[in-house]
Amino acid sequence: MNKKFKITLLVALIIGASLFSFSGLAATEEIIIGLSGRTLEHAVHQMYASIPQELAKKDGYKIFFASADLDPAKQASDLEDMLSQGVNAFIIIPQNKYQIVPSIAKINEMGIPVVTLDCMTAGGNSIFVGAHTRLSGQLSAEYIFSKLNGSGKVFFIVGDPAHEVAIKLTGGYYDILENYPDIEVVAEQGAWWQTDRALKLVEDLLLVNPDVKAILCNNDLMAIGAVEALKGAGYKPGEVLVSGGDGDKAALKLIKEGWLTCTIDKMPELEATVVEMAQKSGYPSEDIGGYFVVLERGRGVHCEFDFHCKPDGSDKRESVKELWHSAGKALLDKGALFDRPYGDWADMVYSRAPQYLSKIKQLKAEMDPKGILNPGKLWQRA
Repeated sequence: MNKKFKITLLVALIIGASLFSFSGLAATEEIIIGLSGRTLEHAVHQMYASIPQELAKKDGYKIFFASADLDPAKQASDLEDMLSQGVNAFIIIPQNKYQIVPSIAKINEMGIPVVTLDCMTAGGNSIFVGAHTRLSGQLSAEYIFSKLNGSGKVFFIVGDPAHEVAIKLTGGYYDILENYPDIEVVAEQGAWWQTDRALKLVEDLLLVNPDVKAILCNNDLMAIGAVEALKGAGYKPGEVLVSGGDGDKAALKLIKEGWLTCTIDKMPELEATVVEMAQKSGYPSEDIGGYFVVLERGRGVHCEFDFHCKPDGSDKRESVKELWHSAGKALLDKGALFDRPYGDWADMVYSRAPQYLSKIKQLKAEMDPKGILNPGKLWQRA
């Protein structure tokens, strides 16, 4: 599952669930969506722009798009233009949480629904959809600082220092820093979310602080730039810890190579996989139950997904069972770890690990030679 599909699901939920949340939009009224983006410079924002337009076309909605090009004044002007074109529902990715407020207030006065994506605003009424950004920063910092055993010099590489997302991510770093008095922040500078700017910035910072122990970056693109700077300066993989954010494929590759220490995926791939399988089977994604427990901060989480059906079979019990089976297989294909593989899952899990199965069967024979415990289950499988 790639990042585009995750964002497709997110935006589909925004469009599908939010358009009728305000009484100002009648159910029989033609839906005309105004999509106001921050920029088209970054891949994630390109997807924020293209995916809603694809979904709108598919579902028969009109949609107007404009990029603010990182300019709050242009974003305000774009929204005015959209209002003049009859837009009656807005999805806005604010460039500035404060300067967007007058525009949202005007839209509110007209009774038009507003969804803000990725960045909360300082005022006005809107439905916010996005990650717990400050927590993402906290998780990243906790993991890095603990790996340093609580001491050492670090760089904070910030996105746009004036933007809400960067402020919250970096604020999360400082929240955790309070618990680590021997961690020294020797530099905090902006690279505006870009790989090349982070590369140049970190190159310069390394000249002044060659003994830095970690570099915390607000996103993966900047983390990639930091890694390139470390490579160019002759450091070895893992010699300086580096964190990013977004769970990009390139970042995951660097983790495997030992250059990147961790990333924060704010839209988990496994969740998106389950929703995709549910949609394919016709099961309402909003009826999926979820249970999540953090196992290791910044590193691992246990998650469960529940599909509900009536025992009398009146709501397609067999189709739900098939969904349970196909979703389990899809999750395994994505690398999920099943800690308690029962039923069909046992077949799927153990068939992929024949050596492991052989060893635990050997252990079972030694510890329970008469087959008293859990007879007829795993231990009779070939």
